[in-house]
Amino acid sequence: MNLKEIGTEFTMPMKREGTYHVQFPPEDYLCLVAGVKLDSAGSRFEHENICARIPRVYEFKHYHPNRGKWWSDKGGIDLYFIIPKERIEMVEEVGYSYPKIRIEDQTYTLNVSGGTFPEGDWTDTVRQGSHIGVGHTKKSLRNLAENATSPRVAKMRGIELIVPELEREERFRELCLKKAVQKALAPGMNIMIHKNRYYDVPGNHGPFPIETLQRKRRRVYARDRGWRVRIQYADIDWTATAEENEIEADIPGAFNRIGEITKKKAG
Repeated sequence: MNLKEIGTEFTMPMKREGTYHVQFPPEDYLCLVAGVKLDSAGSRFEHENICARIPRVYEFKHYHPNRGKWWSDKGGIDLYFIIPKERIEMVEEVGYSYPKIRIEDQTYTLNVSGGTFPEGDWTDTVRQGSHIGVGHTKKSLRNLAENATSPRVAKMRGIELIVPELEREERFRELCLKKAVQKALAPGMNIMIHKNRYYDVPGNHGPFPIETLQRKRRRVYARDRGWRVRIQYADIDWTATAEENEIEADIPGAFNRIGEITKKKAG
């Protein structure tokens, strides 16, 4: 059943007692946001039906039974699409804050807010600008774009999109420089390390000329006053290394073809 037929609320019984609800905005379209990581194939995807593109710093939570929980961040890009509801099918299963939809032959998972009610029901609320995760392939993005309303038609229909600007701009620039330096690493380049780390002599942060690379092990061997030292990627100051070697990063631009880029939340 497509979302136009469903209206503003989808319901189905849960295995345990209670009913599962998914609430949708009243408009006849859904604004979906697909994330892609920097330098992935998806980050190079272009299409006239992309309504907005905004650089982002994504945060990821990790867990290991021995190391516990920790967070990491990566640079990426959010792509915004306006999809007519008649082209979106509801996957009829209980999602618990991650309801699934289908467009053509592709399934997408919405990341929304949800919770239980005293009678045992669970309700997920889908809003305009709901995110469908990070790491989409070109095939997945092309499917979204080919089913999306063009910005020109969206404007004619009076659809306006307000998207939040890039937060943590300086961190995003650092992540772009990190990608650029990692690509350019080669014997003879000079490496700088973080100021809270040092090799041999406190306060010695480089430069260290690279002798050999071990990309798979994420480390380099360099020279420090004649001594051969091993430097892990985690110890490298990517911004300082970029400046030392005069490496520039390609910073993706932002646009919104049907509205404004502001500090307000998307909607």
